[in-house]
Amino acid sequence: MSFGPNHTHHDDDYPNILELKNIGISKLSPYAAIILTVFLAIMALLRLYVFETLLPRIYRKTWPLLVDDTQRRNFTNHHVAAMLKLTMVASQIYPIMGLIFGNLTLQSPMSKGSSVTLGDIMVVGVQIFVGMYVFELFYRSRVSYISTLHHIGAIVIAESAVTVGIDYVHQKSATAQFLICFVWGRSSTMSGAKLTVKVCSTWSRSSGLISLSFFIECIRKGTTFSLGCFERPSFANCWGLPPRLFW
Repeated sequence: MSFGPNHTHHDDDYPNILELKNIGISKLSPYAAIILTVFLAIMALLRLYVFETLLPRIYRKTWPLLVDDTQRRNFTNHHVAAMLKLTMVASQIYPIMGLIFGNLTLQSPMSKGSSVTLGDIMVVGVQIFVGMYVFELFYRSRVSYISTLHHIGAIVIAESAVTVGIDYVHQKSATAQFLICFVWGRSSTMSGAKLTVKVCSTWSRSSGLISLSFFIECIRKGTTFSLGCFERPSFANCWGLPPRLFW
């Protein structure tokens, strides 16, 4: 395993993930704060002039059943989160697949001749991920203690992974930590909880559909917990890193 600044391609028959090299993540990493700031400003505009205007018109039967501001804010937040998750899936699927199963690196261009690299797209994706949780913490009227701790932890870990990558020459596992946090974050955002809440609020009288959505969510949660017990040390072992870094 090589962890040097050199990031030349190895044999194309093997994915780069098998010989992960410690390289710069993106030229946008030092500007993560301004990217996040702009994103949050855009989200504020969308919330004020798109979601809170269109949702009452789209859900003409459901909206009057939301009896207070807390329920309306939660309902709106679920739609905002769904939009952002779809955006992240659409924009991040190619970089993730190319890095894990292909022979691409963080410095590979998104398309032939493009100056935008996979690392650039992933850094922007991290800011969308962070912005989604920041928006929820500030917008929702009530957030449980568990959700608060989860969101704060995810925000700190995600931004730390980007920050460590800036000084990758001295941080020898910077690239590995960034990729682990990135993949883990994407799996975390693919939660079915938002869909379950959406089903319960929109089709509140369909007991069969509600039961099915909760059953699927229970299976997903159990699978996520089981895999989480093994994935961190497994990643560390595959990349020759001490498992204590990720426990």
